[in-house]
Amino acid sequence: MSNDSDNYCHVWAVDDEKMEDDLLESRIFSIDVHASFTYSNQEDDEELDLQSYIECYESVTLRSIHEVQFDHMIRDPQSAIRDMLVSMHVPVEDSMIHKISACVHRMSNDDNYKSRKVLRMCVNIDVMVSQLPFSDDNLTMIPASKAAIEGLEKVLVENPINCTICLDNLCTGSEAKRMPCSHLFHDHCIVRWLQMSNFCPICRFEI
Repeated sequence: MSNDSDNYCHVWAVDDEKMEDDLLESRIFSIDVHASFTYSNQEDDEELDLQSYIECYESVTLRSIHEVQFDHMIRDPQSAIRDMLVSMHVPVEDSMIHKISACVHRMSNDDNYKSRKVLRMCVNIDVMVSQLPFSDDNLTMIPASKAAIEGLEKVLVENPINCTICLDNLCTGSEAKRMPCSHLFHDHCIVRWLQMSNFCPICRFEI
């Protein structure tokens, strides 16, 4: 287990019930984990100016929903949480286990959840790593939210450029959708892309 650092971990309960929950034979914790890994794509000995140093960092996100038996989580939360994080290649820290187990404890003792078959939680983790601890084949594409897609700004193209998704032209005076990072795309191209991934296809800005 690694020493505590500036890595970020945020945990919260999700007050949500679904009709199919009652079909389960035993109680479970359903934990939706988003783990973002930030790493440098440059060689350690390469000299960079400040702007290049900032731009050399990239981030990728894994998402996985873990279903853990209620009794197992209550009986041995540290082991259950550690196994969950290790399965996602997260460098486990004491503070992460403490925050997740604290949420488990609160929910298991909250009268609002006493009759629930499924106790849902969300965990967001951001870690700095020297290199990705997994191959690209293990990446999970996370779609952007419907609100984020519908909130994209519609603009008129001032200077002709290529849409990097379809590689066709965005002609001067034509309509385009602008990402928050200012990159432009055809409306149908960026909508289709964001329905699969919440990253800008050019700069990997997360929407």
